[in-house]
Amino acid sequence: MGNDPVGLELGTSVQVRLEDGLLVPARVKWTEGSLIGLAFIHTRDA
Repeated sequence: MGNDPVGLELGTSVQVRLEDGLLVPARVKWTEGSLIGLAFIHTRDA
């Protein structure tokens, strides 16, 4: 769950930067006011 200052919509693809700098693909699963719920998308390591 996180803050949604730009008004993301259900199904929008995003990149989440973790504390160690790694970018992880995710999709918006739900929104409620200024909050969003994300589903992380599994990817294969190269």
